[in-house]
Amino acid sequence: MIIDSTTLKNVQGTDATVNLAALPDDPPPPYFDSQLPSGSSPAQASGSQLRTTGVRPTNYLSLNLGDRSIKGSYAIDPRVQIPSALLPPLEEGVRRKNALLRTTHGPIDVDILVVGDAGSKVDILIASSNGPIQARLHAPDSVRPAIHITAESSSGPITIDLPASFRGPVTLRTHSAAIRISDTLASDAIMLNETESTRHCFVGDLSDWTEDWKGDTLSVESRSGPVTLRYDGEVANVSATPGPPPPPVTLTPNAWGAQGLAAAMQNLNVSGPWGWDRPQPHLPPRVPPNASVFIPGMHMHPATLGRGFGCVPRGGGPFGRHPLAPGLAARGFLPGSQYRGSLPLGRGRGHGFP
Repeated sequence: MIIDSTTLKNVQGTDATVNLAALPDDPPPPYFDSQLPSGSSPAQASGSQLRTTGVRPTNYLSLNLGDRSIKGSYAIDPRVQIPSALLPPLEEGVRRKNALLRTTHGPIDVDILVVGDAGSKVDILIASSNGPIQARLHAPDSVRPAIHITAESSSGPITIDLPASFRGPVTLRTHSAAIRISDTLASDAIMLNETESTRHCFVGDLSDWTEDWKGDTLSVESRSGPVTLRYDGEVANVSATPGPPPPPVTLTPNAWGAQGLAAAMQNLNVSGPWGWDRPQPHLPPRVPPNASVFIPGMHMHPATLGRGFGCVPRGGGPFGRHPLAPGLAARGFLPGSQYRGSLPLGRGRGHGFP
């Protein structure tokens, strides 16, 4: 084919229209391992340690397992369309979460990967009445949806690992325990205000803040458990070191039983206010003054342990049935004693034993 110069000149001066074929959406990034190689920072690991594990993205995930535990790995993509017929019912006026994980007493230990387009948002709610919560959030370093995370527990500890790309306000609240932020994350955060139970900060550049903030947010509350915040993949070096356990309570055998009391009574001054020779003006007439009481290893005056008289008579003493001590237990065994009788917790029938 021969093209003369005139034809070539006409082609060069003509506007050309190029039809671009529609490109399919890129598949969501594969799930990645949250374990870091030695010497890697969280920011490096989020982008470099991606690997496929077979976790398929979903949307509007809802797990409400009561006393059972929730443990596993999940990928959330707001672009995934779920037929409404397959979704659980929703209370009126409540916005459906992209991921809802809830238990009553069961622990929650999950990895959640967030993928999707920029400009969208992923709402995640993780809640347990009494169980501990540990959630590791993963996301690409570049294009991804905004992440809104809420974690709540009445009495369990909460640990949240944020992706290194997290940028936004953070609210941490606990009423009777510690709030801990890792050193690495704290260096990226700007403290806004803090009270006895609440800490507010902003992770990232505060100049990015706008009144209609559309970026990441985090809200964590545990009424009586500690709250720990760190980056995804950080070494768990912010948890409090538990103190030494309290010493065990040691009960000496027979310390309050018949033998223990007998040994203690041997050390008493026989002529003191509790001695054997002290008068007993409060003895009821029905009790013979020469009644004897036997405890293994010794004989004692009836004023000590008899029925109706002495320091621990039937119906008397701190645990006896007595008008001065209504409602207190009058019957039972002394700890460490094989006898049931008129010792401080016994019934007593005038001779110290049943």
